[in-house]
Amino acid sequence: MSSFKEDQENFTVRRSALEQNTARDLQSLAQLISAEQRRHLLRKLFAGDAQRFDLLCAQLETAPAWNLARRLLHQHFKVHGINPYQEEARRFSSLVYKRYFPQDAYV
Repeated sequence: MSSFKEDQENFTVRRSALEQNTARDLQSLAQLISAEQRRHLLRKLFAGDAQRFDLLCAQLETAPAWNLARRLLHQHFKVHGINPYQEEARRFSSLVYKRYFPQDAYV
C-alpha cells in the first residue's frame, strides 16, 4: 500500500472543533499586521483611506470563522473594484487567513 493511500485513510477533519472558536479567541489583526504592512496595504488597496481600512478590520475582527472573513474580504474587494488576485489583495487575505489557521506554514 502506498504511503499516500495510508495518509489519506488516516486523515480526519473534525469540523466541530474548527467551528468552536469565537472571534475573541483569535489573535487580533492589529497583532498580525505590522506597521509596515499596514502602510503598504493602505497605499495599495485603500488609496490611503485609513478609516476604510480600520472599518474593514473591525468587521473582520468580529468574524468567528475564515469562511465569513473570506466573504467579507471578497465583498469589500468587489465593492471597491479591487482585483482579489493582485499581490496586495492576496497578501492581505493571507494575513487574515493566518488569524484562523496560525499553524499553516505557507502563509
